[in-house]
Amino acid sequence: MKKKTPKSLILTEICIYILAAAMLVVDIFLYPITGWYLELRAITDASIRTVLVVALYVESFFGWFLLVELYRLIRNIKRENVFVAQNVAILRVVSYLTLAIGVVGVIAGIKYLPFLFLAVAALFITLIVRV
Repeated sequence: MKKKTPKSLILTEICIYILAAAMLVVDIFLYPITGWYLELRAITDASIRTVLVVALYVESFFGWFLLVELYRLIRNIKRENVFVAQNVAILRVVSYLTLAIGVVGVIAGIKYLPFLFLAVAALFITLIVRV
């Protein structure tokens, strides 16, 4: 008899797919989105747009790898491989990726302060995953 996959794992997998689709749309339309955002905030400094675009693309690069690792983790758990060395390695990679996102946020936050909020969140998640 085949075991039934818990609903929480199915929901998590669906969330990963939705987030991947959203990231793809944002990656494709990032430049116009940043223009709209800066216009909405009445920011006229062109260097801010450069910081936004570069930082968000770099963070997206790490984010794609993060999604792949999370998908691998969910796949292992669905196969009932929960407390295995491979999952520990995946979580280690996830922590490095969130750390990298946090570092990019700190660097971008030097020029555009709101990135520091993202950096604090990413660095906090790094600590949680490392534990």
